[in-house]
Amino acid sequence: QQEVTQDGKVQTISGTGEATITDVALIDAAGKRIETVSVGQSLSLRVIAACHVAIPELVVGFMVKDRLGQPVFGTNTHHLNCRLHQLSEGTSVEFVFDFPANLGPGTYSLALALHADDTHVAKNYHWRDLALVFNVINLDKEPFVGVVWLPVSVRYYL
Repeated sequence: QQEVTQDGKVQTISGTGEATITDVALIDAAGKRIETVSVGQSLSLRVIAACHVAIPELVVGFMVKDRLGQPVFGTNTHHLNCRLHQLSEGTSVEFVFDFPANLGPGTYSLALALHADDTHVAKNYHWRDLALVFNVINLDKEPFVGVVWLPVSVRYYL
């Protein structure tokens, strides 16, 4: 299924619907939902999933994409050794991913997936592109270019 978002972008949603994403948010250190983050800021990505039938295995994945939709970073609970098995119908699960926003200034989006195994290809319960859009601004880091902020030090020898 494809829908046009309020800002005119096309959002793709797919999957069997056996489990669905019911809420997604970026959370700051104070526990508040945010849409604008600072380069290097500590963040939590909270994803709440609901199981509408019994699910033998549930994996949650996310991908950060740049303003052009190019993948910047992605991972999932399978690769992070945090898989859930044998979830009952009606179960709701909250997943929290913690990471620093080591991204360059700009607009980014998150694609989310609920699936089995290591990728969403084998058993896709719910895929949601443009699940969340957020902005990164540089408030306190040295100027740099690119989509990744790498803390760099320099030394020289004469």
